[in-house]
Amino acid sequence: MEAILNHDPNVETWAGELVDALIDGVNPIKLFSESRGLTQDALAKKCKTSAAYISQLETNRQPGAKLLIRLAAALNVDPELLIAR
Repeated sequence: MEAILNHDPNVETWAGELVDALIDGVNPIKLFSESRGLTQDALAKKCKTSAAYISQLETNRQPGAKLLIRLAAALNVDPELLIAR
C-alpha cells in the first residue's frame, strides 16, 4: 500500500512480460527498442549510428560508452539496463 501512496508519476513501470524477458536474457537494446515501437533504423537515427550497427548490438555486441549513453537517452532508460548480461 505504501508503494501506491508514494507512486511517482515520473517513474515508468514495466509489464511483467518485459521484466521476464530481461531475466530470460533477451537483449535489452532489442527489448526496449521494440517496447518503444522503434525500428532499428529509427533508433540508429536517434543515436547517430547505422541500423547495421544497431543490429550488431541486438545480437549482443556491447556498445562503447558514448553510444551507450545515447542509446539510453533514446530509449529513456538507465544505461546500466542496456548492458547485456
